[in-house]
Amino acid sequence: MSIIISAPQDIGSLTDYIAHCNSQIEQHIGFCGEDSSAILEEMKNDFSDLSIEESFLVAYEDSMIIGAIGLDIDRADSSAEVWGPFVNNNDLKLAEILWSDILTTVPAEIKNFKFFINKQNRLVETFLSNIKANFLGTHSLLNIDSKKFDNTDFRKTVNISDLYINSFIDLHDNIFKNAYYNGRKILDRLNKNNRLLISAKNDNDIEGYAYIEIAPEYHEADIEFIAVHPDARSKGLGKTLLYNALQTIFDYPEIDSVSLTVSHENMVALNLYKSAGFQEFYILNHFNFKRI
Repeated sequence: MSIIISAPQDIGSLTDYIAHCNSQIEQHIGFCGEDSSAILEEMKNDFSDLSIEESFLVAYEDSMIIGAIGLDIDRADSSAEVWGPFVNNNDLKLAEILWSDILTTVPAEIKNFKFFINKQNRLVETFLSNIKANFLGTHSLLNIDSKKFDNTDFRKTVNISDLYINSFIDLHDNIFKNAYYNGRKILDRLNKNNRLLISAKNDNDIEGYAYIEIAPEYHEADIEFIAVHPDARSKGLGKTLLYNALQTIFDYPEIDSVSLTVSHENMVALNLYKSAGFQEFYILNHFNFKRI
């Protein structure tokens, strides 16, 4: 049978395919999700600055999906986070064709392509070596169950207000220079469930923050970022921010677990999270491909 590569013919079938692939550790791509309905919701409401049809390519054989690749495009940042490539039967050639084809459809201003792949995803690791992507580091994905969280009352933070926007952006963008969300993008994502908790130093400056995303309808929540200003470290503020974030999340009766990502080499942060009851779930390798 001949292989046809096109925009998605059916979004539901595509999300089912991604969920199936991503639930297998040897095909796992970080931050894509493993639940078809949650992936579908993100695609509809929270994915890419382009339409789904412009952001994905799918390989079909006899009307069945055998491969897919997607780009979560951020035009303001001239970057895209890559979902995939996902392929059947470790088909490296198909992975390279999908990548080559989708690059021809991406706006020219998109220069940086970010990959977060499971350490055990050998196929995509080989693919990234072949396209000469740059390795940027290793991240641990941690998870905690609400029953293992010691719900001590640490509440000392507040939701961000307009007074602290500039201070937050400066702190976030300086600490997380290559992050998947810059400070402005985080502010754009805030809603009744996505919360930015801050610890204020004065009427204009913050000394730390925690950014969390909560999807109660899917029983999911993530602590996306925690940061403490260098001048405020070694005072226990990191622990306060972490506990505040967890308390806020577990106030939702629908949420019984939460995950976060941290540099695998950041032993101070790893020890803090593990002391709160987190356990390591996945190890992700971060790569970047820069288009000339």
